[in-house]
Amino acid sequence: MLGVRSGGVVAVGVCLVVTLGCSDAATDRSGPAAIRRYVSALQAGDFDAAMAERCASAQVPSTDEGSKEQFLAQVRQVQGAAGGELRVHDIVEVQPVRLATAQGVPYEHEFRVRLATATGVSGALAVGTVTENGAAKVCGWSVEESFAVREQLAAETFTANTAHVGDVRGLVEHVATEIDGDIQDSNRLTAQSDFAGVEGWTSGWTTASYGGGRITVVRYDNAEAALGHATAIIDQFAPDATTTFTLSGLPDARVLRYTGLAWTGVQTADIAGQIDVAVAVYDDVVVWMTASGLDPNDDHSKLNAIAEAVRSAIGQ
Repeated sequence: MLGVRSGGVVAVGVCLVVTLGCSDAATDRSGPAAIRRYVSALQAGDFDAAMAERCASAQVPSTDEGSKEQFLAQVRQVQGAAGGELRVHDIVEVQPVRLATAQGVPYEHEFRVRLATATGVSGALAVGTVTENGAAKVCGWSVEESFAVREQLAAETFTANTAHVGDVRGLVEHVATEIDGDIQDSNRLTAQSDFAGVEGWTSGWTTASYGGGRITVVRYDNAEAALGHATAIIDQFAPDATTTFTLSGLPDARVLRYTGLAWTGVQTADIAGQIDVAVAVYDDVVVWMTASGLDPNDDHSKLNAIAEAVRSAIGQ
């Protein structure tokens, strides 16, 4: 979703990197000022003011009350994980610009932003801005760690396991019952669902010890189509990925940890609400697993437990 371009970092003007904004911050039309106003609006819970600092393509529709409330709820989650306050610590400009639109067009400017939290200075976010109506707008963002992750993924080859999955629903329901959680849903995927393929099933659960998990199993027309869609799933989360790792349960899977509250534009790799995701391919079947609601310091045992249940069910 966001392009990768290598480059260094340069500092911007003094009034942009100190903790307090410039005296004319309310009328400053620069990128750093827009970022500061955006973070301040989120801290105040002011949805309209926050959206006023985002570009047209990054808007959360104010007419959709469900999306608006979900967005604000996730902002509150980030706020709570940051110790109750969202505040910009510093901003530096990155040159050349690495971030790009979904169409691969680089943003006009890119800034590396760190937040001041109750536990200290946060990790870094890369924030891209564009000019609309003569003023800079926040338009794209990515955790700094994602650039190295995406380079690593680009250098790897995704391969399929030759084991056969005969019953997609049976695999989902077996894994969901093996995990110690409260099953919330178990549903067949429809043809209109993302990555629906030929047939698919999904189930999610909540737990007392962490947020919860989900397994989705989808059969495609052939192995090539399955690999293509598995790659698309991983690529979808790569801009928000903080690290890659391996699972003893499924060593051939592609596995990431990513920021689960990324659409707020203010969640860094060291703020809680992380998600572990693994995608494995068995011939013409994609197995997609997640463990959510994780602390940045949590290990990957929750996701590995799901992976072990998958491997046991497939008979490997």
